[in-house]
Amino acid sequence: MLDDAIAAGLVIRPDDGSAPYDRFRGRLMFPIRDPRGRCIAFGGRALSPEARAKYLNSPETELFHKGRVLFNQGPAREAAGRTGKLIVAEGYMDVIALARAGLDHAVAPLGTAITEEQLRLFWRIAPEPIIALDGDAAGVRAAWRLVDLALPLLEPGKSLRFCLLPEGQDPDDLIRSGGREGMQRALEGVVSLIEMLWRREVAVEPLDTPERKAALDQRLRKALGLIADQTVRNHYAADIRARRGDLFRSQQRADAAAPPQKVQRRAGNDRRRAGFQPALPATPETLRSAFALKASDSGAQAARIREATILLAATCNHDALEPLEGALEEMTVMTPEFSAIRDALLSVLAEGGAGERDVIGTMARRLGSDPLETLRRLPQAREHPQARPGVEPGRLIAMLQEAVGRHQAQLAYEAELAEATRDLADAEGEDWTWRLRQANAELVRIAEHHAAKDVEITDETAPSPIQRMLDDEVYKSKKR
Repeated sequence: MLDDAIAAGLVIRPDDGSAPYDRFRGRLMFPIRDPRGRCIAFGGRALSPEARAKYLNSPETELFHKGRVLFNQGPAREAAGRTGKLIVAEGYMDVIALARAGLDHAVAPLGTAITEEQLRLFWRIAPEPIIALDGDAAGVRAAWRLVDLALPLLEPGKSLRFCLLPEGQDPDDLIRSGGREGMQRALEGVVSLIEMLWRREVAVEPLDTPERKAALDQRLRKALGLIADQTVRNHYAADIRARRGDLFRSQQRADAAAPPQKVQRRAGNDRRRAGFQPALPATPETLRSAFALKASDSGAQAARIREATILLAATCNHDALEPLEGALEEMTVMTPEFSAIRDALLSVLAEGGAGERDVIGTMARRLGSDPLETLRRLPQAREHPQARPGVEPGRLIAMLQEAVGRHQAQLAYEAELAEATRDLADAEGEDWTWRLRQANAELVRIAEHHAAKDVEITDETAPSPIQRMLDDEVYKSKKR
């Protein structure tokens, strides 16, 4: 009898030859069965908080490898066949509590982190198992690790969902306090794997500087690179692109809505020493205020023409756009209908190769209208020599790079002008004129740079209105 117990791992014979002892003393015992219901090992849960391990399993044998077995696998597989669902909990007691509540399609790893073999077992039972780990820091870390484990193994139709339990509770606790209904409510709030990935990366640090935003992009690219299946990877990239755009646009709207802070300016300030660098426009709302400085809507119309021409050239030659996708994504598009076209183009390209599908047709179905027809309504865009199919890729990329850069610089210039004009009431004459002269010089530099490159999108408004403001000494009349 003793030899049988030793062979089963229930009793340990020390190497020093001393008397055998019961390794599971003071523990609640659970039989561990294979999918056919045969007992292949035992697990013991400690009854004392002072025990050296909460869970203890039988030693591994030819029949039992804890990283390749799931607790309650056989019954859960049978139940999942009826429900199409699988719940993955952390421990034996959670599975038992779920089963007693009528949720018998539940399994648990054997007191260790989930392994690749166990993850594949999940998918053999159900295509999208729900991971319901404990609602504490350890449970969250386990969920993060599982995200990284799952990414390389994802396939079409196979993923994970996560049940975020209340802090400090596991399924057993939740069922004791809220019954089956409480657990069901938690299961109804499951989130997708990509949502967990997104939350993890966004929570790393505040996204309040360009460098931190770039770090977020780098982390996300690294995560997407783990996905082996190209189709899944393309869909993840499209989803991440949309989330990223929504996040940064909401930040920009919040910044724009914040009350402006008064800044005391003085002549000879740091701008002169640092050199003029116009800030990139923050949001369409703040940029539109710059256009109010003009006697008409010519500035807004010029931006509309630039946007239409860039997007028409890009859409007509979508198969050559890969080097420019990042620049197009970052480009400020003030015209709402054009912004929708840009987003649809990038989304469709991210979902599959441009040469393997009807990109423009797919865009039209998503937008509810033909994007080319919309963009060609502006004669200046329609007549541009490169806003047509078949443009030589090298020429196209060079033109679009210059055009996007010029568009952003023009908007940045107008935003700087708007800020300087708003500050006119409190500005010192020398400081204010210095700012306007620098803004004027920057716009002239932009125009000369692109004229030298022979890359033209539209005729820009000449800087003469600013020069007239300087010549007329507007700041002096304002002070009188």
